[in-house]
Amino acid sequence: GDVVEMDGEQLIINGVHASYAQVSGDISAHLTPDYQGRQLMLKEDLLGRQRPIIVMPQRPAMRSFGPVTVPQGEYLMLGDNRDNSKDSRYIGFVKRALLTGRVKRVVFSLDAERYYLPRMERFAASLL
Repeated sequence: GDVVEMDGEQLIINGVHASYAQVSGDISAHLTPDYQGRQLMLKEDLLGRQRPIIVMPQRPAMRSFGPVTVPQGEYLMLGDNRDNSKDSRYIGFVKRALLTGRVKRVVFSLDAERYYLPRMERFAASLL
């Protein structure tokens, strides 16, 4: 399996470090609207793949872990909003048999900081 680690928000897979570039333009639709701290939308580039991610430097989060070896038939999942995601850093690896497809929209979203009330503005919101 792959060896994965994060060092202060930088993702590293099998010793290869991701590179990051800040995304310009209006990104407000992608950010967490109720969060008052600084939010950055970055383009993460690693192993020939690019993806947008959001970081919130002032928010307490698990920014470093590992290295860990991902077991055969399992995946390490990381949310695109790195400092506001309960992903494999918290729940562990995910078995391949549990994966059914790629997420394209938010179906249901609760706000943990507001007594788990629904975040209506996020229902059916596109993630692409």
